[in-house]
Amino acid sequence: MRLKRLEITGFKSFADRTILHFDDGITGIVGPNGCGKSNIIDAFRWVLGEQSPKSLRGEKMHDVIFSGASSRKEANYAEVSLVFSDVDGALPIDYDEVIVSRRVYRTGESEYRINRNLVRLKDVHSLFLGSGLGKGSFSVFEQGKIDQIILYNPLERRIIFEEAAGVLRFKQEKMRAINKLDQTQGNLERVGDVHKEVERQMETLARQADEAQRYKDNKIKLERLDKAIFLAKWDAVQNKSKEGENKTKSVSGEIEKHVKLEAELTEGHQKQAQVLKETEDEHEKAKERVFKAKSRREVTEVEQRSSKERKEETLQKGKQLQENLKNLGQRRKDSEKNVKDLMQKHQKLDKSVKKQEQVLTEAEKKMIDGEQSVVELRRQQKEHHQALLDLVEKKNQATMRFKECKADLERDQERVLDTKNRQKELNLLIKNYTKEIRESKKIVDEISKRIDEKKKLLVKVDETILKSNQALANCRKEMDLLNGELAEVKARRKALIRLRDDMAGLSKDTQKLMKGTVSKLLSPLYESIVARPGYEGQVATALSRYAQTLIVKNHKDLQKVLKFAKEEKLKDFSLFCLEDLTNKKAKAGSLLEGVEKGDVAEHFLATVLCKKDLQDALKAVGGDTEAILEKTIIVDRHGVLTSISKGEGSAFVRESELKSLSKQIEKLEVQYRKLENEQAVYNKKTIDLTEERAEIDHGIRLDEMKHVEFNLALQRGIADQKKAEEELEQSEDLFESFLEKTEILKKDIAKAKEEHTRLEKEEAKARKLAETNEKSVEGKLKVHDTLRVIYQEADRAYKALLDESREILNALKIQETRDTEWKQQQNELKTDLEGLSGLRDNLEKQEKEYHGKKTSAEKELKESQKDCDALKVKVEKAKKLLDQIQEKQEKTREKLQKLSDRSNSLEVQGARDKAAQEGLETALAERYQLTIDELRGLGIKLKEPIEEADKLAQKLRRDIDKTGDVNLASIQEFEEHKVRYDFLNKQIGDLDGSRKELMKIIAKLDKESRHAFRKTFGEVRKNFKKNFEILFGGGEADLRLTEAEDILDAGIEIVAKPPGKQMRSISLMSGGEKCLTAMALLFAIFEVRPSPVCLLDEIDAPLDDSNIDRFVNVLKQFVGDTQFLIVTHNKKTMAITDMMFGVSMEERGVSKLLSLEFKAKAKERQHKRELVEVHAD
Repeated sequence: MRLKRLEITGFKSFADRTILHFDDGITGIVGPNGCGKSNIIDAFRWVLGEQSPKSLRGEKMHDVIFSGASSRKEANYAEVSLVFSDVDGALPIDYDEVIVSRRVYRTGESEYRINRNLVRLKDVHSLFLGSGLGKGSFSVFEQGKIDQIILYNPLERRIIFEEAAGVLRFKQEKMRAINKLDQTQGNLERVGDVHKEVERQMETLARQADEAQRYKDNKIKLERLDKAIFLAKWDAVQNKSKEGENKTKSVSGEIEKHVKLEAELTEGHQKQAQVLKETEDEHEKAKERVFKAKSRREVTEVEQRSSKERKEETLQKGKQLQENLKNLGQRRKDSEKNVKDLMQKHQKLDKSVKKQEQVLTEAEKKMIDGEQSVVELRRQQKEHHQALLDLVEKKNQATMRFKECKADLERDQERVLDTKNRQKELNLLIKNYTKEIRESKKIVDEISKRIDEKKKLLVKVDETILKSNQALANCRKEMDLLNGELAEVKARRKALIRLRDDMAGLSKDTQKLMKGTVSKLLSPLYESIVARPGYEGQVATALSRYAQTLIVKNHKDLQKVLKFAKEEKLKDFSLFCLEDLTNKKAKAGSLLEGVEKGDVAEHFLATVLCKKDLQDALKAVGGDTEAILEKTIIVDRHGVLTSISKGEGSAFVRESELKSLSKQIEKLEVQYRKLENEQAVYNKKTIDLTEERAEIDHGIRLDEMKHVEFNLALQRGIADQKKAEEELEQSEDLFESFLEKTEILKKDIAKAKEEHTRLEKEEAKARKLAETNEKSVEGKLKVHDTLRVIYQEADRAYKALLDESREILNALKIQETRDTEWKQQQNELKTDLEGLSGLRDNLEKQEKEYHGKKTSAEKELKESQKDCDALKVKVEKAKKLLDQIQEKQEKTREKLQKLSDRSNSLEVQGARDKAAQEGLETALAERYQLTIDELRGLGIKLKEPIEEADKLAQKLRRDIDKTGDVNLASIQEFEEHKVRYDFLNKQIGDLDGSRKELMKIIAKLDKESRHAFRKTFGEVRKNFKKNFEILFGGGEADLRLTEAEDILDAGIEIVAKPPGKQMRSISLMSGGEKCLTAMALLFAIFEVRPSPVCLLDEIDAPLDDSNIDRFVNVLKQFVGDTQFLIVTHNKKTMAITDMMFGVSMEERGVSKLLSLEFKAKAKERQHKRELVEVHAD
């Protein structure tokens, strides 16, 4: 596949339609800055589906439309078309020539076309997927962005390798499979949810059916057990009450006896308590006298002991003060001697410090002089070393030039031989191509006619299918509306039926009649009178008084019902016997017109008139005639107006609405079945048309495949013939140029060898001079180290003397401070000794006075104690007698309290028993309408104890409460849900099978992707290493996969080390180095999977002349497989182009194109240039 031409209209600065024709080889685009060269590259990228306005140097997509110039109006749209020929299976399309176009309007609308047919952006991406020109390919290098592949992170860089490996096609198929898997999983989850809901409903329905029977059994058991419990409890309470009455009489006699005894003991206790009180008062006075005597004696003893202790403390303190005074005097003498010794030692140290300071100054001066000498030698050493490095670098460059020239020479010699052999092969190919072209043309024309006829038929079938689908959609829409309406009506009818089944609006007694044994003899009146549409309100108002009325067939049944009501004590009900019906003549305007005819309706409504005016209604009533006014007001025969609320007659309205809803449901179901039949007809028609269309389309595809196959063969033959002729012509020019280049390279090799020899000699001289300088530096360093050691030792000695001098001065200051403190303490001690002498004399006088007071206090204490002891004996005797009386009194009261409590308890229990009996009788009457005697007459007896029976009854009640409402229709509903449940099970199995199949497809695609990626990565890695060494003239480079669990998730890292450099990161490379590294990787990818077209926008700008030569040489190797379009300002790059386009702006703001083509003349062997102006169509 090759790029044939590029058509640009209204895109950026290309106002007019401009066509660029391309041939094989290298096409250059040149021109001054700002003239629109890069707009050609932008046009190429834009037509292939670029979606970022910023990457096209704009803000919005319509910014690419020509915006006008001084003499031109702005364009309404921009359009770019690419024409590829010799597709030959390179693209997934059955055409030999493919035209891809893109157009954008100022309104923002965008169009994509392939071979003039409208397509989607996705179709354009799919077309070029895996061709080297796809979305993820690296076939366009822009100015300043060539090193973008270097700056990419490892995962972004991986996309380029996937394009080269053809993995993107697998990824796209995998994404489609994953999307289908997600849809299948979603469907599986939705069906699963429905499945769970149906399963849950089935469990509920099964449980409801089981609960219904259990509910009835429990009800019967509970009623029988509850009645037996009532009787047993009443009997138990009755027996307990009789026993309590007998016990109460016995306790009352005991209470009277103990009350008399308690009164006698109380009187004796009061007398003895008075005697005890008088004796205790006398005893307390005697105790007080004893306490006062003891207090005086104890106070005297305490004062006497205190005086004696203070006297002894004074003597001891005097001795201690004398001893302290003596010690302080000795300390002051020792301190004076120590101060003299420290002063002498400090004077000697001061002289040593001054002497050591002079020694330190001299050592420091010598050390500084030695350092300056070493610094100067090192500076000279550094200069010699730098000179040596420069010579080594020059020698390495000369070596590299020699190797490059030698490699170029060997490569050109090989090309000379290859060119000769290729010329022979081309002459034979041209003859074979001519014959194949004639045969292919004839077959292609026949197939084209057949395809056109089938396409016309296909358009007609598509129109018919569209009409059928529209009719089917309308039918489904109507069915959905009907289905919704039908569901609402059924729900309303179900709610009304539930109300009727629950007997809503009937009194409790009426409901008991309907549920009792006579229920088969009864039916509600509202079931016999059904109102017609529009009359529901009037009928409900007229019959509101009979909303509770039940009908019986004859008087015999009526008697049975009344007997049952009497037995059950029912009072709130209303009955009507059909034998009492009277044939009334319907009056004009009666309400009988608003109901369905019947004897019951005539009896109740023949004389009820419908009136709109109050006066008319009042005039009409009388006798047995009544009137209805405004639907909710009834005027009876006495002229009384009664307003009826809506709820009172709701049963009649409900029955009328039920009948109306049933008719409506039948009508809606008929309509729904009719639409289902129509839907089936449209479905069959659509299926038949679709099958017919598929057959026609399949036929077209087969013919198109044949057409493409033969057309491809035809185009391939023409292209191959032309290519062979051009290659034959070019090979002669190449042969001559290779010979000339070989001679030039031989001369370059000789010069490079000469330069290398000269640099080796200069390097040897420089090394010898550097070694001499190194030895001088070492000698100076040894002397300098010795001086430094001397200086450090002198410095340490000087600091040690200073520290010792400071310590002596500190010691002198401390001694002076202590001497001052000791002197002050001596004065204080002398003052304290004088005060202690006077204190001792006073204490001796006080001691004599305390001895007299103590003797007097002891005598008084003996006399008081004797009186107190005699009274204490008397008090104890009185207390003992009182305690005996009190003990008897407490026992009597305790016994009396117990008897009283017992009497109260018996009275309370009797009241409780009576209340319990009344409560049981009331509950029995309310619950079962029975008395105790009636219940006893039923012969029900309780077999187990009352407590166990109560527990059993409670359990039955809980079971009934848990059961709740019973759904009798649950069995049929369960069967319906079972059918649906089985259907959903089958659907889940089918969806799970689809999910597993899709997972197998995804696994297979992953396996193929891994194999393709691993193979391509290995080949690109090998080529990258080789190209890097060629472009850099050496060095190391590698590609590595980042660590990942799966190779499909691994990123790609670039390791590059130019010759003589050890770089830790490629981000530290210079701009030129990054550019060359990116080129090495680009060409490595091209060797594995050549891109049919490669666009280079001034990527040679950061390269110097030597690197330009390497770049040009490598680029030439890929000319056979890839068309190159190069925007450049470099003359060496221009020199290798086979054709050049010049872009200029003769008219300001409008780009104009000139082409310059280089053609080799086989005979003249010279280049001839021809200037051709490309005019806008």
